[in-house]
Amino acid sequence: MPSHVISYATVDAHDFADRLAAALSAGSPSLPAVLLADQGDDLAATIRDCASLIFVMTPASVAEESPRARDWQLALRYGKPILPLLLDASTVLPPRLQPRRTIDFTAFERGLTQLRTRLQQLDTPKGRLQTLKERLADVERGLKHEPSRQERTRDVIALIKQQIEQQQRVVDDPQRASKRGSIDIERQIERERHSGLLTAEHEEPITAEARSVPDDAALLRALDADGKLGLRDAPDDLLAQMVDRTGGDPQAMRGLVALLVADYQATLADLLDEMPSLPPATLSEWLHEEAISRLDPGARQLVQALAIYRRPVPASAVDYLLLPYLPGLKSEPLLKHLIGMGMVQSQGQLYRLTGFAAIDVLRQIPCGEPADRSAKGAPRFTQYALLHRAAEYFKQARLPEKSWKRLDDLAPQLAEFELRLADEDHETAASVLLTIGPTLNALGQQRRLIQLNERLQGKLDDYRLALLTTDQLAAAHQSLGEHEAALSYHQQSLALAREHNDRAGEGIGLGNLGQYWIQLGQPAKAMEQLKPALMIARETKDQYATQSRLLGLGLCAKEIGATEQALDYDEQALGIARRLGDKGSESVILGNLGLCYGDLGQSAKALDYLKQAQAIARSVGARGSEGTTLVNQAIILIDEQRYAEAEQLTQQSAQLAAEIASPRLASFSSRFLAMAKLLDGDRIAAQAAAEAALLHRSPEHTYNVLVLLGLALLADDREAAREHFTAAIGEADALLTHTPELFKALDAKGLALAGLAVIEGAEHMPQAIAAYGAARAINRDAGIVARVLRLLDLLATTDNAGLLSDVRIAAAGT
Repeated sequence: MPSHVISYATVDAHDFADRLAAALSAGSPSLPAVLLADQGDDLAATIRDCASLIFVMTPASVAEESPRARDWQLALRYGKPILPLLLDASTVLPPRLQPRRTIDFTAFERGLTQLRTRLQQLDTPKGRLQTLKERLADVERGLKHEPSRQERTRDVIALIKQQIEQQQRVVDDPQRASKRGSIDIERQIERERHSGLLTAEHEEPITAEARSVPDDAALLRALDADGKLGLRDAPDDLLAQMVDRTGGDPQAMRGLVALLVADYQATLADLLDEMPSLPPATLSEWLHEEAISRLDPGARQLVQALAIYRRPVPASAVDYLLLPYLPGLKSEPLLKHLIGMGMVQSQGQLYRLTGFAAIDVLRQIPCGEPADRSAKGAPRFTQYALLHRAAEYFKQARLPEKSWKRLDDLAPQLAEFELRLADEDHETAASVLLTIGPTLNALGQQRRLIQLNERLQGKLDDYRLALLTTDQLAAAHQSLGEHEAALSYHQQSLALAREHNDRAGEGIGLGNLGQYWIQLGQPAKAMEQLKPALMIARETKDQYATQSRLLGLGLCAKEIGATEQALDYDEQALGIARRLGDKGSESVILGNLGLCYGDLGQSAKALDYLKQAQAIARSVGARGSEGTTLVNQAIILIDEQRYAEAEQLTQQSAQLAAEIASPRLASFSSRFLAMAKLLDGDRIAAQAAAEAALLHRSPEHTYNVLVLLGLALLADDREAAREHFTAAIGEADALLTHTPELFKALDAKGLALAGLAVIEGAEHMPQAIAAYGAARAINRDAGIVARVLRLLDLLATTDNAGLLSDVRIAAAGT
């Protein structure tokens, strides 16, 4: 809490000052007081940071050459309330402090009562109004005595008059002013929410703009375009001295300009005398801090409000933030005056600081403590309290969740997240991120989701939030194909749940690990996680989790050739999804059912399910799922040899993948575009599509893409085809080591070996026959066999030696 400082002459008021300081501190409430007998080098800083200056008037302190004049001169410069105490009726108030009211201390106890009352009123509407009126009188007196500074002084006068007018309304009817202010702010936020003003991200840079003028003196002149500050027309030698003192540092020179703007009395020559000998970076901080300190209190709080937000904001944001401290404030007129003074810049209806770095302004605001966020009674003007309130502004500014379609729609939440983080309110920041995480993921913003979540790691005391944010990190990494990082976070999440004996959390962790192994093409390993996860979901009666685990198990069963079992899992999951009204999951499950029927060779039924899945995905804005259903339809169309239609759907999916920045979907789309092109006879286009698919190397389909690339190259570049067939065998074997029943990998291996037989000779035939035989022992679904034979028959067109007839028998399972 800032102290009140007592300025007195030691020769005739030492005992009085001691007695007064003790009485102020000992009373109720305690009013801390500091004696200013001789603060030396700390004098300016002490007065700059004080709550008020108590000036003890004695013959020695009011004498023309009294060193105590420096105290109240500094107080005037920093806009501090000055309370003159009259100890002797014959003492006259210095002219520059008139017409301030003196407090009569000819009787100590009576004077003490009056002083305590005045000090307690300083931070009330009446006290602030009186301080503003005294400040206005000081500035107007300066205008009469310093006509050369008329333009700058008039700007300050206009600003103070605006504040007096607003403060007078608060004093006349404080309740009405506060209530009216709240209503106006709510209405303005509502208008801004729907106008799009708040749905755009703006981050206020913490450092000043880059230097744009090569000549240092020219930069100073350029920063005073209208000549109000005396820089534009200053003598060259004076500017040269200032450049030398600042070391030509643009930050320091901008701090100098800010100080001249804030202190209408200061001249360049004055500042040369005042500036301490410091390195440029430290001098820059001093200049900015001085500039902020020399603003009048109202303007200072507006500047501080903008610094708290650290981004361009509308006037309503400033009004909202300062409402508990300046009820009835209408900041827009004051902000416009600050624009005229060069301290604030407008961007349409948004306002931001200019000339100040936010970090320099924030140093002037006490940090406070976390309890300030929710303190009862009069709020404290601290960084904790202000950052919390600024975050609450953006919380109110959110669009309804159903409107979250674009990244801009999440701008209020992203701004709130940053403010919660700055306020060290990590739990609330995590809650915000978990709320918008699904939308960020749907918009292809996984990288951003990772960056935001990483800033919370190790800072969350709430176990549940720590678990969920870790899950979100794992899922985002997995979506980007960053498997090692995804596995690490999945394992952390599972360990955390088990550490807290959280069965539901353990089930989620196991389920997520299952999904991870599915994506890595290891369905058997995935089922090892998903089966206990399903048991836990049923044990805890979690229908959403039950549905999810069934869905995962259906995928796994399909991959190991158990198509009928996959259909059973999927039908169970579909029933739950429909009971829950979970459209997103319903779309995914319908897509899986469609693929199962495609594997069975029932193309018409497969397309019907897939079109249903696409329509639902589009209706709920699940763009990634929509893209996947388009590719899945293309697979069935390829089965029906409708290649042109299949190519069109994969291209639509690729466009969606680009829009949501999903490399996995892009690769999936390119893989089946390559297949359609290859079967349609366009080997060059097939090669290009396959190479694009390989840009995102996913274990679940890399071996298939390599085989397609080998087939596309076989006619023109047998050496390159050999390399790709060999690589495909290696990729397939790596997966078969973990999942021997992965029949698709066996089929791909068989095709690659058959390709090598065409290139190198019959020695590869036994292995090809064995691979196909093992695949058919696992799965003989009509649709699967037809796809295998279609590619093998394409390869056979290059088999001039007629080697592949026995291989075809094995591939067909006959």
